[in-house]
Amino acid sequence: MSAPCRYEYTDACLTEKAVSAPTFLRRPAEGALLTEQPAQKIDVPLARRTMTIQFVGEKPAWLDTTAQTMRRLSRLPANWSSYGSSHIEDAAIISAASFLIIVLGPRGLAPTVVPTLQGGVQLEWHRNGVDIEIEFSPQGALADAYVYERQTDTTWEPEHIAWDGRDPAARGPELESLPSQTHVSPLQ
Repeated sequence: MSAPCRYEYTDACLTEKAVSAPTFLRRPAEGALLTEQPAQKIDVPLARRTMTIQFVGEKPAWLDTTAQTMRRLSRLPANWSSYGSSHIEDAAIISAASFLIIVLGPRGLAPTVVPTLQGGVQLEWHRNGVDIEIEFSPQGALADAYVYERQTDTTWEPEHIAWDGRDPAARGPELESLPSQTHVSPLQ
């Protein structure tokens, strides 16, 4: 029997609003059960700060490649597209990573992470006839979401996006209203 996965997402430079974590690890002084796995930590150096991702249990399969891509995007210079694009902001990357930690389990499928011209990032999954795109603004806000199911030619876009990254249960009614086959299958 494997221990349940617990994730912690921290960054010393962030404000309370930008930091989120479904659960927090115990301090070493509090002790741990002999059956508990030790915490693992991955530091991801970004352009202006270091993002630290801590987890207990199974390491998410998507974590290494996604973190490496995010690190590379944070180092893109302004005008990286030659069309006046902005530098990719750390806040957008950190919010996208927080979203992934909350939404994807350890066996979730890695998204494609792409920069936006405005300095944000977009997470994309294009699998099994479903396209999901989630955009984060340069300030780290969840800016847009789009789902398209090719077989039924169904498109879903929220009228309002309400996710602040702090509470895993506060993903907003828009994400809860995704059709179940669209919401579950591409992300797990």
